[in-house]
Order: sequence, then structure tokens, then C-alpha cells
Amino acid sequence: MFCIALEAGGCKQLEKIEKEFSVKLWKTLDTLAEVRGGKRTCLEENYFIFFFDAQDSGGARWILDTACEIKEVLTRAQNYLTGFLMLIEFFPGEIQKDAACRELRRLTSVREIDDSLLLGPQGAELFRPYCTIENLGGSFRVKNRIREPGPRLGTAAEFCLRAAVVEEIRTMLCAHIDCAKPPRVFLIHGPPFSGVRYQVNAALKDLDVSPCRIYPLPGRNLPALDFPGFAQIPQVLSAAERKLWQEKKNIFTFTGVMDFPFEEALSAYSLAISAYIRLSERNLAPAVLVCEEFHAMPRIAKKFLALIFRRNLQGWRLLCLCMSREKDLGDEFKSIPTAKYKMPSIGPDEIRFLMGSLSGKQSASSLISVRNSAGGILSLYFEFLTQNAEAAAESLREFQPVMRFLQTQERPLREILCILQETSGLIPSRQLEDFLLKFDFTHAQCRDIIRRLVGLGLIRDEKTLIPVFPELCRFLRKDSELRRKKIYDELAVFFYELGKEKKLGGEPVFLNFFAENRKTAWFTQVFQSYAEALLDAGAAGEARELLDTKFPVLPDAGIRLVTAIAALRLALAQDDAEGAAGAFARLEPAQPGSVFYGLCLIQKTFYWLKRQDRKEALGCAKNAVMLFQGKPGSAGSLSLAHTAVGLAMLAADNPEHAIDYFLMAREAEKTSIRTIFLEGICRFIMGNYSQALENFSRVTEFAVPRFARRWMLAARFMEARILFELGEYQEAGTVFQLLLTEATGLQYSAPAAVVYMWLARSLVYQGETRTAARILDKFPSHPEAVFFRAEADYFRKEYRKARDRLEPFLKFPYAGDCFLGDTPAWKGGFYFAEDICIGRQGGSFLLPNLIRFFYAYLCGLGSEPAAGIEMMSRLVRDEKTSRNDPCIRLYYYWYSRILSDGYNPAFEDRLTVLGRAMQNLQSRTTKMDSPSHKRAFTGKNYWNRLLMADARQNNLV
Repeated sequence: MFCIALEAGGCKQLEKIEKEFSVKLWKTLDTLAEVRGGKRTCLEENYFIFFFDAQDSGGARWILDTACEIKEVLTRAQNYLTGFLMLIEFFPGEIQKDAACRELRRLTSVREIDDSLLLGPQGAELFRPYCTIENLGGSFRVKNRIREPGPRLGTAAEFCLRAAVVEEIRTMLCAHIDCAKPPRVFLIHGPPFSGVRYQVNAALKDLDVSPCRIYPLPGRNLPALDFPGFAQIPQVLSAAERKLWQEKKNIFTFTGVMDFPFEEALSAYSLAISAYIRLSERNLAPAVLVCEEFHAMPRIAKKFLALIFRRNLQGWRLLCLCMSREKDLGDEFKSIPTAKYKMPSIGPDEIRFLMGSLSGKQSASSLISVRNSAGGILSLYFEFLTQNAEAAAESLREFQPVMRFLQTQERPLREILCILQETSGLIPSRQLEDFLLKFDFTHAQCRDIIRRLVGLGLIRDEKTLIPVFPELCRFLRKDSELRRKKIYDELAVFFYELGKEKKLGGEPVFLNFFAENRKTAWFTQVFQSYAEALLDAGAAGEARELLDTKFPVLPDAGIRLVTAIAALRLALAQDDAEGAAGAFARLEPAQPGSVFYGLCLIQKTFYWLKRQDRKEALGCAKNAVMLFQGKPGSAGSLSLAHTAVGLAMLAADNPEHAIDYFLMAREAEKTSIRTIFLEGICRFIMGNYSQALENFSRVTEFAVPRFARRWMLAARFMEARILFELGEYQEAGTVFQLLLTEATGLQYSAPAAVVYMWLARSLVYQGETRTAARILDKFPSHPEAVFFRAEADYFRKEYRKARDRLEPFLKFPYAGDCFLGDTPAWKGGFYFAEDICIGRQGGSFLLPNLIRFFYAYLCGLGSEPAAGIEMMSRLVRDEKTSRNDPCIRLYYYWYSRILSDGYNPAFEDRLTVLGRAMQNLQSRTTKMDSPSHKRAFTGKNYWNRLLMADARQNNLV
């Protein structure tokens, strides 16, 4: 431990007379000490000790620098003090601060206050190489600070600039900025230490260009994008573009898993770059897109950048410039015209020039050897810094100059660089700075070291903190002088806490971190959370890849269980019955009461629901609720357990109780999109369209900033279905059309058929039966399309044709498949609404019912009405229709329309049947909150309007 003792005369008087100056003085001294990790303790009113928590002596010269800086400040303040005395001492190993204080007091008590800087007996040996000292007997006075011989190099950016190279790049770019040559992408490439970035930045600065920069974020699929006018983007977008930008702009800070990452990124980055081009044109400046570290760009980024390049190259709208270690851009860019510039090697003449302009002991021949073996000017920079080029050999590995330099640096610098390497630029600088305080680094020390690391070219800048050479991570992990156990233990806790708060992206990076550091329990939790996020987003391929990845973790029952749970959910989502059975069999018994036991119960609930075993499903779900109830930190799991109970209740044709569980689920986790959606489904089934619309609108509100587009599209589909039920056929058609546009923009083909069919149905009810028929004829085997096509025939009074169309589907084998509240599946328009509930218990499903009743109605309208009436009577008496079936009024109304007025004891009375239809209509109408919705439901809905008219005519209203 290093200590600096300071005895300053006149402190008390100074505080009384010049209080503001006193506060400023001590603040300055504290900052100087904090830069090296020092903290001040007051022993007496004029006696202070700065403690530097360093167990080794490697930072001696930095402590001496700090003491000299403090002395300089005190010398400038000598008119306010009555003198000062400073002493530096090093205490090896563990020592109590009280013992250190006593020893420091003993050493200074025999010396007069004479504005001098002293060294203790142990410190003298450490500091002797860095200063001239005078022996005073028991202590030593520092006479002069010896500056180490060697070149004054400045920063890496200054050292690495090569005027000839900068001029070549500038000339090459200028020809294209001036449109003198055809538009193309520029690739400027060179090995890691060639200094590509410094040359390109200097050339752009000479051209007075403010580029738009894109650079990779380690561990994330999407790169960062930045340019000076980023905040002005909305100002140059059209109204439609601004609306789209509001939906997409969060992508640049989003850390979760997206439903459609490529499509979302292409849209958002295209908008941003278009805005940058327009801003550049407005300022009469060239638009230049600079892609840094292109070799490290993830595949998804390269794919959408290739499309953006193609769109903007023509007409010289955008100059695209890529910096890379690789000599090719990749397969995605094969058809794009590219100009390449290879960073030239450092020649002997350049090295001789450097030798002439820098003071040092290196020989040109040895530096040429370094150049040839290490590959660039930046390696020369580190050789100059370490003053060790004479020892360089031809076999020198590429990163050895940096490693050798780092070994000469103080431990705090290496530890902070190690932490930055491990966090990979994924954690915001403010959070990271707070984290570094756990290692007794001060804010001032962190900022100083980060500035130095930027100057050394080891991290990109002070804002992003992204390491330039990720390869150094392996070297730093082997550095025995670092507090490695503390670093990795604290990082594990830090990552885990951020992950729990959903403030962490790049889960694969952290999964590897937990695996490599044998943090099995945390690995298991992050693995489960990440797998769940992928499955929520419908990313089946990525989920399968995750399940198949072999991580270096210890064998653990928890890992096997969460893998089986994720595999079961994946198989259920893909309707893989065999895979689901296999994964179910691998659900090893977990310890009752554990989190994973509860998650296992929830997934078993969904499995039994798929198998239509409602009793088993409900039992598992309720046990899961009891397990998570009141358990700290399990809000998400409790919400999911309540959701599972709600789905089991729906399967039992009980939406009234199901909605209570969905409300409890939302209370546990207020932002659960799944829960809000299922609330809306319950209200839709029960007929409360007003509140259902609010639910689906809230789903969209939550889904858009989270890029949960599948839920958003499902919610908008349900909004359109409600509009259809209310008789707002044109408005419903408009929403269906917008859904098709949005799904096409996302290249999401799953909803297309269902939305097309329902768009056609809205056209049928608007009277555009010919157009609707052309659409529906494209889906000849889908029962919904067949039913809607029969409706079109009905409106054209082609009853026989409609009846013949429905006949093959009268005994359609309807499986009654169950939507599990997972990512919406587009099997039909009724699939994730009525089919969740109606008919699952009694076996009388909505669409088969509609087909049978409508067929009987059509028969009754034909040449043999008796057969239709007989069929309808049998259906009304024998069909066990669910009480929640929203079409009951239709069944009775259709029956009433084909019954004659004369009473036939073999069949029902027409007015009685009409009264039942009217009673059901009134019952459903009263469930709506909004008066306008009630009026629309009874006055605009085609069948309800006819029913109301018949009821009035027969004095039933």
C-alpha cells in the first residue's frame, strides 16, 4: 500500500479567512489523488494521509507523479499556508491503516515543515529510478524528478498519421465526391496495426466531411449508427416517414430480441441514412457513410447494408466507405461495384523519418524487423512506448508489442482494460463507471485511465468504450497481477443483476461468460430467459441453434431441465407431436419448490392443453401458481402461471373465470403483452367489444416499442374483426388491407392467407362480391374461405351453388387445435379467438357450426324448404352449442326465416325462434360499454339489422 502523508501549516486559519479558496484547494488535491485511486483521511486539523490501495509496487512512478503534482499545487498556494511537508512510503503486504498512520507520523515528526517532499526508507528503493534523492538519515528528500528517456509520441492517432497515405485516400475519395468517377463502394483494408482508421479519419477531416458512422457493437446483431444531425431526422422526413420513424427509432438502443430483426433494421437504418443524405444536401455537403470494423459486422448487418448500398449508390447520393481487416466485403456485396485500397506497409524510409524526429535508443534495423513481423505502424508505436525494440525478433507475434507495453503499465489500467474487454462495449459508460467503484477506483481515476486508453488506441472512444482489439482479452485473462477472481466474480453479479432488470442485451456473450467462469446457476437462469425471449419472438431457428450449442458448463440437472422445457415449447409451437412427446419425456423431476419445477409445471400445462386433457392442465397450472405466489423475484413466472390457469379455464369454455386469472397475471407483470392480448380475447368472446378494443389497442402500444410485431399484427387483426362484428365493413377492410401491407413489409407470410380471406369477407358485406370471389377462389381447401365464398354466392342469390360449395365440408374433421397463448399462429381467423374457448369442452366448434347451420338455411331457401327446416330443427335441438357461441342469434334467425308462419307441431314456432334470436342479440348488446358500439352492432351489422327489422315487424321490440 502506498501512502502520502501531508502536514500543511495554517489550515485552520485558511479555512476561516479564505473559505472558498480552502474548499477549492482540497478539492484539487483530492482529484489529483483520485486519478491514481487515492483517498484522503484527516488525522489532525493540519495533518492528512492519502491512502492508495495498491498491494504491489508496480505503480511507483505514478504515485511519485501524483505527489509531485500535489507539491506543485501547494507551492502555488504558499501565500495562504505557513508551509507544508510531504512524505511517501510503501508498506508491502497487508497492513492496518492505524499502523501505517503511526509509522508515517514517526517519520515526519523529526522533520521541520520546509516545503519539501520526502521518501520513507522502503519507498526510497522503489522511487530511486525515477528521482534524485538526498539521504537525511531515516528518510530521503526528493531533489529532482527524473523523466524517463525516450520519444514524446503523443497519442496513437497522432503517431500513426502517414501524410502520404492520407493524401492518397483523400485524392481517391475526392474524385468520387466530385462525381468524376462512377459510384462505387470503397474498401480500405489493412491488418490490425496498420492504422486504417486514423488515415481515413484524417482524409475525411481534410475534405471537411461530417460522415454518418456505423460500427459493430460486440455481442449484438445490430450495429450502432451515429452522425451529428441524428436528432434532426424527423425534420427532413415526410408525414408518413415520421410516423414510421416513431415506430422504428428505438431500434438503435433496443437490447431485447426482435420478431423480425432484419426487416426492422433495414427499415430503420434506411430511414436514418435517407435523412442523413437529405440533411447533407440541405447543407450542400457530401454524404459519406463510414462503416468501421466491417470485418466484425454481424451477418444480418452486412445483409441490410448491402441493400442500402445498392439503393443509394446510383446518382452519387451516398459515398459508402468500409474499413476492414479483410480484403473482401463478403458474398452479400459480390454484385456491388467496389474500389479497394490496401494500406501500404511501413517502409524503411518512413522508419528512418520516425527515428529522425523522435529521440530514443532504437535502431532503424530493429524497428524494420518489428514492422515486418508485427504488421503495422501501431505496433511501432507500442515498441517506442516500451523502449524495447532492440529485443524484437523476426518471430514476434502480431499482438506482442501491445502485450509487452501493457506489462509495463500500472495494475489499475490493466484491470480497467480487462473489464472493458469483458463487457465488450455492451454496458453504458455511466453504469460501467459506477461498477468500477467496486474495485476502489475513483471516478477521476476511471476517467483518466479511459482517456489514456483512447489515446493509446486500445478503445474506440470515451463514449462507447468499445475495445479495438478484442484479441487482448485472452492475454488479460492470464495476467497474474490482476485481481482476476474479484473481477470475474463482480462481473458475474453485475451481469446477472442487469439481466434481471432487462437492461442487458447480447445474451449469447454473457451466456459464454457464465459458462467459462463456471457460474452454473446464473448460466441456467440466463439460458432459460434467453430461450424464452427467442420463442416469444417466434425465432424458432435461433432457439433450435441455442438448444444445440455445447457450452462449457458443469453437468447440472437444472440446465438439462430448462433445455427440455425450451425444447417442449419449441415443439408445441411447431406442431411437432413427436418432438413434444420426446421433450416431455425428458422433463426430469425437479426439486419441488424450485423455480424450474414451477416452469416445468407451466410447460406441462401447455402440453396437456394441446393433448386436450383439461384436468391435468388445470392441476399443473394451479400448482405452479401456488409455488410462485409470494416468492420474491418471480413476478414474471407468477404471471405466466396465472396465464396458464386462464388458458385452462378458457379450454373449459369458461371465459368469465379465465379473465380473472389474466387480470391477476397482468397485476404480477404489468407489461405482459400476451396477458393483455388474452384479456382482450376473453372480452371479445363474451361480447364486450368496447373493452376488447381497448385491450388490443394497448397490445399495439406495448408491442411497437418492443418490436413484438407478431402480437401487434394479431391485435390489429382482432380490432378489424371487431369492426366487422360491429358492421363497420369498410373500416374493417381498411385495417385488413393495412395488415397485409405491414406483413408484406416485414416479409411475414404467415398472416397473408387469413387476412386476405377476411378482407374478402368484408368486401362481400360491402356488396363487392365479384372481387371477393376472385380472392377467395385462391383458397379452395380452407374451410373459412369456403364458408365466406358461400356467403358471396348467397348475396348473389346463387343458393344452390353456395349449398354445393359447403356440402363437402359438412363433416369436416375439425381437430379443435388449441392456441397456447404463445406467438400467434395464423391457422385461421377463429384460431386464436373463438377456437381457444368455444367447443373445446363440448366438441361443437364455431366454424363447423356456422357451416352446418348456414347449409341448412340455404336448403330452406331452395326448392325443397322442408329438408332445410328439418335439418335446422335437428341442429337446434341436438347440437350442444356453447353458451359463449357469438353466432347463436344467427342460428335462430336463419331458422326463423325459413319457418312458415303457420304452426307445425313437428317444428318450432317461428315467432318463438325469432324471439330467442332477439333475446341473444339484446344480451350481447348489453355487454358493450360504448353506446356507439351498441348502435353499430344493432344497426350496421347486416344480419343484426335484418333481425331487428323482423323483430319490430312482429312487435318483439
